[in-house]
Amino acid sequence: MELRFSEIISGNESIAKSVGPLFKEADNTSTGEEFKKVHAAALTGYYIEELYHMARFAQANASSVEMQKPVLQSLQTLINQKERVNHLIGYFDHIQLKSEGIGAYQDLLAMQTEYLALDSQVLQEQDPLLILQNSHVQEIIELVVSVRKRIIES
Repeated sequence: MELRFSEIISGNESIAKSVGPLFKEADNTSTGEEFKKVHAAALTGYYIEELYHMARFAQANASSVEMQKPVLQSLQTLINQKERVNHLIGYFDHIQLKSEGIGAYQDLLAMQTEYLALDSQVLQEQDPLLILQNSHVQEIIELVVSVRKRIIES
């Protein structure tokens, strides 16, 4: 499992190496506001999908002794996304959203609130089951699921 969210969300150039070949023949016909919307939607979809799979993986395997290390790593990555969620919200602060995007944006704002409410104790916790019992972590996971559902159904 490769956990590179900070590179993805910050636009790190190493990501260009892996996606560059995919887009070398593509034409960019979007300009200005339209491009910002497409970029924000693509980034959000990719980011939320990865968070969703990490959360589901952790939930399904939290009680497995053999999987404790990767589950803990997934949960620690999930609960340390406050700054990345702030960056993602920053993308949306600069574009006009249509009605279907407003609900997802509101979920991201709620997610931001939950990240701000996480205390340092849960950030230092080493037991995946205890991390998953934290009400803020549970809400973050529910919001990830909600944003993903909005994306899939739109």
